[in-house]
Amino acid sequence: MNRSVWLRTVATAALPLTMALSCAPLHAEKLDDDASFSLKLSKALRERTFMRAGVIYVDVKTKSGDAYDVTGPVIRRGDVVAAADNAEFEEVRDHQILAGNTLDSQMTIAGLNGLGAPAGVKNKAGNASTVALSIGHYLTDDFTWMIEAYVLAVPPKVKIYGDGINGTGKPNYINGKHILDTRLLPPVVALGRYWGDKNAKFRPYTGVMAMYAIFFDTKATSTLNDYLGGVSPNDTSVSLKNAFGIGPSLGFKYQFNEDWHVSLNIGSVKLKTEGTLTTRNTTFTSSSPALGDYPQPILTAINFTRNRFDNSPDYGPYYAEQGGAVTLFMRHVAQDRGGNLGTYVRKQEATLTNTLMMFSVGRTF
Repeated sequence: MNRSVWLRTVATAALPLTMALSCAPLHAEKLDDDASFSLKLSKALRERTFMRAGVIYVDVKTKSGDAYDVTGPVIRRGDVVAAADNAEFEEVRDHQILAGNTLDSQMTIAGLNGLGAPAGVKNKAGNASTVALSIGHYLTDDFTWMIEAYVLAVPPKVKIYGDGINGTGKPNYINGKHILDTRLLPPVVALGRYWGDKNAKFRPYTGVMAMYAIFFDTKATSTLNDYLGGVSPNDTSVSLKNAFGIGPSLGFKYQFNEDWHVSLNIGSVKLKTEGTLTTRNTTFTSSSPALGDYPQPILTAINFTRNRFDNSPDYGPYYAEQGGAVTLFMRHVAQDRGGNLGTYVRKQEATLTNTLMMFSVGRTF
């Protein structure tokens, strides 16, 4: 390689390095500016972010509709008479036909096509409380507008109680009794405004909150299972439809120092939900509590059967061995259906007006 070629080669190789070295201060200055901007942005975001831990208490007011049959009544007109051929003795067959005809005529008087869920069966939700953790962010430099989300909470256990008036105008069998347990996962998001100066110790708050209620692990108690005709535990299963609601909220926060504060917020959210109750292996006997909640004409038919046959000098002992005439006649109907009265589905709608009281301790980062 001659000398001129060698010099050109070295110059060509050195040119990029020379350019890079000449631009290095500019790149370094730009990187410093970017880092400074990122740090400032990170600090601003951090200063606007807060976290709170506290308790939530929920006061629930329930407006419940009546439970209604989806799959039809358990006993229809003519069922008792049609099953009379399953009687062991001809006299018992005649008794069942008489009892069935009496029941059918009383259904006509009561305006019923069959016996399913008694009218007036309602529910009432109990209050609940839980601990929760939230994270929030101020949307403005003056800490006025903010958004907050409850990111972690212990799902509260909610008890549901029976309610309602039966066909004779008296409280029904399940009124005031514990009939359901469910758990609630309540994601809540709040958007609101703090009033007053950023540095004020006390700042009132107004806003709105949105809640999506997720119901799970819903179980019927033995009281409800017995009432609906379940024989074994878990014969009655229940599911609750998830619900969304939005409503107003107000409260305040008190700032102890630059980092720590306490807050109290009260909000109201209305949720509309629907319960589905499915009872398998349905069986009714003379002592089934639901029988006492039908209208008076039906009670007249049931009492006629009990008084006429259970108290009979001739046949009373036989019916006593069977658990009563009503029990025996229902068993005969079940025989026509394969051993039990079947599987029945009921639904019930409810509107829950929830007042949420949230007290928490918070820290700004």
